[in-house]
Amino acid sequence: MTRLSSDALTGLDPRVTVPDYDRSAITPGIAHIGVGGFHRAHQACYLDSLLQQGLAQDWGLIGIGLLPHDQGMCDALAGQDHLYTVVAKHPDGTLEPRVIGSMLDYRFAPEDPEAVLAVLTDPAIRIVSLTITEGGYHADPTTGELSLDDGLKADLTPGSVPKTAFGFLTEALARRRGAGIAPFTVMSCDNIQGNGTLARRMITEFAATGTRSWANGSRRTSPSQIRWWTASRP
Repeated sequence: MTRLSSDALTGLDPRVTVPDYDRSAITPGIAHIGVGGFHRAHQACYLDSLLQQGLAQDWGLIGIGLLPHDQGMCDALAGQDHLYTVVAKHPDGTLEPRVIGSMLDYRFAPEDPEAVLAVLTDPAIRIVSLTITEGGYHADPTTGELSLDDGLKADLTPGSVPKTAFGFLTEALARRRGAGIAPFTVMSCDNIQGNGTLARRMITEFAATGTRSWANGSRRTSPSQIRWWTASRP
């Protein structure tokens, strides 16, 4: 079996659609936290379609994994030059395989959190999108308020290394503010009713909860530093 890679693209079955654009010329514009099947079959595909049309040249994707089990995704993508295959099944039963090339790189936070922060503080990154599941927003199911579980409490400890999505987002925004870099837009892609509104409320509450200390001392990320693209479902 041929292992998928940039060099192998020209040798694939002609029925397989492959990127016909120069991936080395694409620059990143989106960092995505939580690279699972839903993201790879939707957002990444839409971007690949734009790239195939010669558009969105500065909107390539960099994936980010925060959890220990994301090591498998990191290794799999790295072994395939961050290419992967999506197969669409049409109503008549025909299958359409397609290699997606919009993912440019991947960062694994448990191994190198500073590498993740370097991506999130890059001025080229204008959107940080999320598929972190309903539990990743830390909303109390009874009150709807932010639930400060052990992970979030740890991220609020002065001098701590971020581990949660909220910790990384607020630390990156604080660093961007300190460097005079415009904030990124947070875009929730999770299948949750009112996902954008939920993301804004929970992350803003977290940002307002307490100060973090990282590298250059204690700082607070103001809720006003966070911009939002609200993809709320009715």
